[in-house]
This record gives sequence, structure tokens and C-alpha cells, in this order.
Amino acid sequence: MFKRIILICMCLTCSMLPESYAQRAENLNLNRIVQPPYHCYGRLADGCPHAEELGWKVGVQFYTFHKYTFFEAIDLTRALGLHYIEATIGARICEESTQNIHAGLSPEWRERIKRKLAESGVKCESIYYWMDGSGKGFEDIVKFCKDMGWMIVSDPRRAEQGGQPVAFYEKILEKHGVKMVFTNHPKAAAYWNPDFTVEDTQNHGSCIGASIDIGHYMRGGFDTYEITRRYIDIGKMYHFHLRDVSTISPHGLDVPCGTGKGRLKEIFQALNDSQTKPLMMLEYEHDFDNPMPYLIQSVNEINRLCEELIKANDEKARTGDTILLPAYKARISPEMTMQGKGTEASIHGWNHPSQSIS
Repeated sequence: MFKRIILICMCLTCSMLPESYAQRAENLNLNRIVQPPYHCYGRLADGCPHAEELGWKVGVQFYTFHKYTFFEAIDLTRALGLHYIEATIGARICEESTQNIHAGLSPEWRERIKRKLAESGVKCESIYYWMDGSGKGFEDIVKFCKDMGWMIVSDPRRAEQGGQPVAFYEKILEKHGVKMVFTNHPKAAAYWNPDFTVEDTQNHGSCIGASIDIGHYMRGGFDTYEITRRYIDIGKMYHFHLRDVSTISPHGLDVPCGTGKGRLKEIFQALNDSQTKPLMMLEYEHDFDNPMPYLIQSVNEINRLCEELIKANDEKARTGDTILLPAYKARISPEMTMQGKGTEASIHGWNHPSQSIS
């Protein structure tokens, strides 16, 4: 069967993009179709092997490819050399069906998604799942994500807004062994302010974590490096919707990684120094008809930054410089105890040669 193939314009900097492609942050034209979906074959980038060396999983959030099907997005992710993708509730699964992703998927469709991922060499470890905060159907969502092996990324209405308290989610998540992170959207959304995320995660167990959408925070006037540091300090930096943005302002535009003001190099350094290993899902709200040029440059830049970190780490080890190993990340012998949280954590009861910290 012959399928249509559209040549991808390989413009790799914003200055090279024609004016017609310029993103307007206040009007993203999400539903405007300029060209029919294309199928992508072959390798367009070499992925982020250096990020994997650091223990970071870099992939693509499906919304970047939301004009295509989930199966097409898997192929496009593979073409970037990446091994991870994040699903989105409501994503149409494949061309030959109108079936979309949701908690009520039949076993047959679940198996078909798993098979496509396995055949492609791409893993899906998370899903953005919209919730209204009422808690209705939440356990069914958790059971679905447990079966699929997915962490939940969401921003339900907070208790102060009439939603369920975090303890409600935590109890069900712990019961099924699933994690959920709170992500941010513009100001009308529940977690537009990082203070709210800190408040709703820092005193809860490991199944509750934090996510940073760099684009929404920057367009909301926030410094994402400082937010990253806060989330690292409380031990909750689990997930990113990763991108770079031209400026910290409501009119900031999504640009290829390394060409904006997102302080990505400093963010990566903080993650490296604290041994924090989050999921990093690239999400670009810029030229949905042809996002690959932005993604190719971003993938290459992320890999380059990670290579620099690895070389610096090797130099520290060679010269004997101190390397920070956070106590709260450690595995300890059963008879030892962990006291405190985040950067305040300390390990006690290490008093016998048979005991270990790793």
C-alpha cells in the first residue's frame, strides 16, 4: 500500500523559519489544518543517548503530534531516535479507526497499543489525563494506567477549589502502585502557581510528584530554573513537559532547545548535581503541521548538553572532587533509618560493616 509522504522542511533555527510559520502565543490555531498528516520513515536525529547515560528518559508528549494518530506519533518519535513517548487522553489511536485512548479501552485495544510500542522500540511510561477534580472514575483511571505501565500527569481542581484533597488520590495510587504528578497550565488552571504544587506534594508519599511545563510557567512569568530547584529540594521533581521559550512573558514563543531563555543548561546541571532522574517529554505548541525541525534541533541540543555534563562528571571523579549524593535518594539496610525530607534528610544507624548505603 502506498502512503503519502510530505518532505519535511529542515529549517533549524527560528530566524530561518518563514514568517507564515511564526507562532503567536495568544493564538496557536490549534484546529487549523494546513496540510494532511504525513508518514515519516528513516532516522532524522540520533536521539539522546547521553541523556540515557545520566538516567534521564527523553521523549515526546503526544500533543506535539496531536494532528496525527498515536501510532503515527510513535513512528515520528522513533524517527527522532528517541525511545519514549507520553500518551494523551482522547488521542486517536490509528488511521483505520476512530478509537481513542481512555480508561475504558478494551483489552484488545490495550494489547494493540502495547504491541505497536514493542515493535517500534518506543516505550510509553506516562499519560496526560485530564480530570475535573471530582474524583469520579479515578480508580478506574488508575487501574487502566497500572495495566499499561503509565504514570499519570494531570492538574485536577484542588481542594481549595472544591476538588478532592490530595490524600484521596494518594490512597488509591498507593493501593495500585501508580504514580501521579501535578502539572501546570495557564493561570485559570489548578497548578498555574508553583507554590500550589509544593503545597500539594511535599508532605505526601512517593506516589505523588511534581511536573514542570516550561512553556506555561515561562509565559506565566516564572523562572523555571528556580522552580526546578524548589522541586528538587523537596524530592518531588519527577517530570517535565520540556521545551525552550523565547522570553519570560505572555508572548514568549516556543523555540528549539538552546535558543530561548529557559535556562536549560542550568536546569540540567541542577538535575545532575542532585542525581534527580525525571521523565522529560518534549512538547512543542509551534507549527503543529510540521513540528519536526524544532524537535530535531532540540533533541540534538539536549544530547549535546548531556554529553558536556558527562565529561564534567568524569573530570570530577578523576580529580577527586566531591560529588553530591542526596541522602533521600539512597537505598539503606533495613535496620537503618532515614530522618527528614528532601535536602534536609539524613541517614542514621550506620554502625556495622554488614550495613550498606547505595
